[in-house]
Amino acid sequence: MRLRNLKNDDAWKEFFESYGPRIFRWCRRLGLQESDASDVTQEVLTRLMKAIQTFDYDSSRGRFRGWLTIVTNNAIRDYVKQQRRAGVSGGDTTLQRHFSSLQSPSAIEELAAEIDAEADQEVLREAEARVQLRVASETWEAYRMTAVDGVKPSEVSKSIDMKTSEVYVAKSRVIKLLKEEVSRIKEAETDQLSTRLESDH
Repeated sequence: MRLRNLKNDDAWKEFFESYGPRIFRWCRRLGLQESDASDVTQEVLTRLMKAIQTFDYDSSRGRFRGWLTIVTNNAIRDYVKQQRRAGVSGGDTTLQRHFSSLQSPSAIEELAAEIDAEADQEVLREAEARVQLRVASETWEAYRMTAVDGVKPSEVSKSIDMKTSEVYVAKSRVIKLLKEEVSRIKEAETDQLSTRLESDH
């Protein structure tokens, strides 16, 4: 809803910083050269700036990120077609190699899954930042070393001078708090969206 105001620089800056790199990485994964990937990314963002003006959020028809994947995939396909028609050399072989896969529904599904996964990671990072402020430094370290870095609890015990059993307890406590924070963040996002939709009508 904030993006509908093209003069809302903060909203668009946040959007570009969040989705621009994802679109670029997706293009690179498909085999596009760096210059091609940059061009497609700019094209997608330009299309989004135009399309967002008439975008209506309807949860029954899917999430915003689902809509974004379709716009992205269409832009990539159109770019590939343009390059093929122009007979571009060099990167053209790579573009043609991926052209058929871009037309497959699985390509859109893969992009949607990737965008959703990264969005979930953003929520987790926000939850971690909140929980870290609420627990003792040793408790956080026990969680970080075991759950994030994959260090064995017995080794963590020696490193931070905590009993192995306490390491397990600390890890479990942080994970429980993280789950609660993730739920709060997602619930808040839903409430904010509902409020904006109601204020629009």
